[in-house]
Amino acid sequence: MRLLAQLVIALLLCLMAIPILVPATPVAAAEKVTLDPDEGRVEDRVDIDGEDFEPSEPPDYYSEVDIYFSSDEADEGDDIDDEVTAYEKVKTSYDVDEDGEFSTYFYVPDELTDGEDDEDVSPGTYYVYVTYRGDDNIEAVADYTVVEVQISLGPSQGPVNSSIAITGRNFGERKDITVEYDNREVDIESGDDETASDGTFYCTILIPESAAGAHTITVTDRSGYTAEATFTVQPEITVNPWTGAVGDTLTVTGSGFARGQSVTITYDGVQKGTAATDTKGSFPAVSFKVPQSIHGNHPVGATDGAGYSATTDFVVESTPPPLPELLSPADGSRVGWIGEVTPTFDWSAVTDPSEPVTYSLRIAATENFTGPGMRQTTGITAEPGAEMVTYTLGEGLPYGTYYWSVKAIDSAQNDSGWTTPYSFKAGLLPLWAFIAIIALIVVAIGVLVYVLAIRRKPYY
Repeated sequence: MRLLAQLVIALLLCLMAIPILVPATPVAAAEKVTLDPDEGRVEDRVDIDGEDFEPSEPPDYYSEVDIYFSSDEADEGDDIDDEVTAYEKVKTSYDVDEDGEFSTYFYVPDELTDGEDDEDVSPGTYYVYVTYRGDDNIEAVADYTVVEVQISLGPSQGPVNSSIAITGRNFGERKDITVEYDNREVDIESGDDETASDGTFYCTILIPESAAGAHTITVTDRSGYTAEATFTVQPEITVNPWTGAVGDTLTVTGSGFARGQSVTITYDGVQKGTAATDTKGSFPAVSFKVPQSIHGNHPVGATDGAGYSATTDFVVESTPPPLPELLSPADGSRVGWIGEVTPTFDWSAVTDPSEPVTYSLRIAATENFTGPGMRQTTGITAEPGAEMVTYTLGEGLPYGTYYWSVKAIDSAQNDSGWTTPYSFKAGLLPLWAFIAIIALIVVAIGVLVYVLAIRRKPYY
């Protein structure tokens, strides 16, 4: 029994010693690849490095790999033409060195045509697969992002001659750029005329004369990368001058309308003229006199036959005319003698940019122009070229004390305000007093005649 136990122990010791005495079979490391860079544009160069591949053993054996660029996502161990059907083979039979490594490059294709499915390469995520030559089994995978060459506009719509900022990215590094508007080169007004080291740029241009609607802005760098964006031209009108007086000549011009259209010009919604646009959507100057209108903003509009329209404001001046000078009746004077008086009022005429000027006259028995007897007349005008305005009341004023005042109003309805009032007396006596005096005189004369007649009568 002891011998059997010793044999079992010896057997166990031998089994334990086997892993130590027999060397372990090495586990092969998984193949891997790296890309530099791992994102870029179509036709960009990509460096690819591989390691832990089956090494070459020259001159007897050379390990070689094939490299694929695909839009289909697959894993190591999957097969080309099974899980991957849209691809382009970018390297064929490239040598692996004696250390199991390789370094090479390829250019990002613009289309995938080697697999069962053909497609164009567009921005997004793609996959680089490495297989051994002649074997469809995928040994290593790396991701690659195709970026889009882009420009953005700020703003993306506006009138002709707008200053537009263009921002670009993913262009070639340190490359001169050219900007085109509808396939015609335009000047860069400010900013970059070449890309930075990261393929970006920022510049501004002025929108050239062009008709309403969408137009294409294209940026191309020296290496051939190009991007487009759409700018929408909007109609615009300008008025010259933009502010002034009633009666001034206003000139309207426009751009960015539809080409070959009739355009109607309006002021406060009332038609003032027409014009026709040229092939670039612009129309020549249309002029008209500013009509009588209140001070402040007034819309000037233009609408073409295609429905495009633009509006801007003309500002009518808001400066009040000068105060007139009261002349007659003079302050504190008397007008007329007996009964109702029809006075004539005189004051100085004033000048104003917004001609013609009209005047208002008010008359009252109180200095604050209140009460039932207050009279006001508006729309009084001066004779052309006259330095004085004359107005005669259409009705008589009873005997009493009165106050009068005048103000000037121009055609933009700017008001000078009322002048300081003057006072005057209408008549010397009221009519009843005059009649009473006449009656007394008549009575006195009658009495005197009677007395004289009595005295001359003979006595018997």
